[in-house]
Amino acid sequence: MCRSVMALGVGVLALACGVGLGAPIIANPSFEQNTFTAWPGYCSNPANGPITGWTGGSGLNPISDGQKPFVDNGAIPSSLDIGVSPNPTTGGQVAFIQVGSPTRSSLTQAISGLDPNASYVLEYRENARSWQDSAVSLDVTLSGQATDLVPDHTVRAVGGSDPFHYIRSRVFRPTSATETLSFSAWTAAGRDNTALIDNVRIIQITQHPSTVLFQDTFSDEFFRPDNYDINSQRPGTRQSGTVGSLPYIELTGSGPGGEGWRTQLDNPGRPDALLLAPGRTGATAYYPSIWACPDHDFVELPPAGRQVIEVWLDPHATRDWIALVFGTSRPNANPSPAPPIATNSNGFGFLLYWDGSWELYDRATLVDQGSVAAHAGFYDVRAEVDVLSYLNGSPISINMFVDDLLVASHAATASGSNYVLVEQYGSLQTDLTVTYADNLLIYNIDQFVPEPGTLAFMAAGLLVLRLRRRRSAGLR
Repeated sequence: MCRSVMALGVGVLALACGVGLGAPIIANPSFEQNTFTAWPGYCSNPANGPITGWTGGSGLNPISDGQKPFVDNGAIPSSLDIGVSPNPTTGGQVAFIQVGSPTRSSLTQAISGLDPNASYVLEYRENARSWQDSAVSLDVTLSGQATDLVPDHTVRAVGGSDPFHYIRSRVFRPTSATETLSFSAWTAAGRDNTALIDNVRIIQITQHPSTVLFQDTFSDEFFRPDNYDINSQRPGTRQSGTVGSLPYIELTGSGPGGEGWRTQLDNPGRPDALLLAPGRTGATAYYPSIWACPDHDFVELPPAGRQVIEVWLDPHATRDWIALVFGTSRPNANPSPAPPIATNSNGFGFLLYWDGSWELYDRATLVDQGSVAAHAGFYDVRAEVDVLSYLNGSPISINMFVDDLLVASHAATASGSNYVLVEQYGSLQTDLTVTYADNLLIYNIDQFVPEPGTLAFMAAGLLVLRLRRRRSAGLR
């Protein structure tokens, strides 16, 4: 069943009211409670002082006269602080972490009011100073958590006056009432790079994680030889989860160059992400479809059979698409060059285009399509799969999210298997278009409940209308 308009009633009012209550309060979440006067905004300068509510960090920008050497791109987000006037010159302030070596520098705060029986997500905005000579890496941790809330990733400058990147963590349960939140940045030795942080908040939700099955950050820079091989990693540096480290199967293999080696890690264009690009199979023939798949059948489901698959996808201004494919059989049985698996598999394919438009396929049938706000960089794509038994023709309910917005709900009857892959497609076979994927995360949860924003609409009995883009069912 495909729904393009969802009529949402008032029957969930009580449930909606319970979401988000009791969420911990973060002190100075938008960094507006200080006025730094000394250029360039370092908190180590006695004229400025420490950042209220936080420990560490390098400083704040803009300073009182509006100068902001570290915020040289992007639109500073509106303040989350209620009752606190933002900097009158710029409309807001952000914290920055300046680093010059692999030794991490951190911005931390002890967060109280957490409930070990509740589940939460972290949200914040990030950017990078555009004047930099190498990538700045950042991860976010919470004491008591075995894995990062946000895995190690390169922070990218948004450029111009574009909005800061919106980042949302995995779902987590704290282990105690007070835990330390830490933003940690680092870079290569001898460099000078800066990460920008703003609008930090932790939201209580009613979605409960159970087991992280697999996580891959695709981030091994400064540790492995520069051979571009997706299967080259120092143990423990990229992958985590209960299934352990997994090799990838690929259409073309990966390596330092040459036509056909079009699945690459540590590519200079995005050193901590997975690059996918079409490549030659001969003098005039090209692979239209490139894919990479963790070589594992993800059957480790809890008794209720609920699983989340999340990945960052960057179509990178292509005329074609990059896709998350799941519920399919192991893809390396396809002929070479392979057809687009996302639109021809026995599972499900979610295709994302550079202009924010998307398509959802169920076993080669286009079942839904629409669009979200287009932006540069990564889109956060999340599939929530609710199934009594993933195989054997049992009912499967799928909710698809892009940048935390519910875009599609679909009921299916079967899937081929439990393999997950990312795929890039180039319809013009002379077009060596580049796309990227990052932060692949697969985990089980105990319970699915709509996100707080969705429940607010439901409680009010509103209609949620999705922007829809008319497009033929075939590949463009």
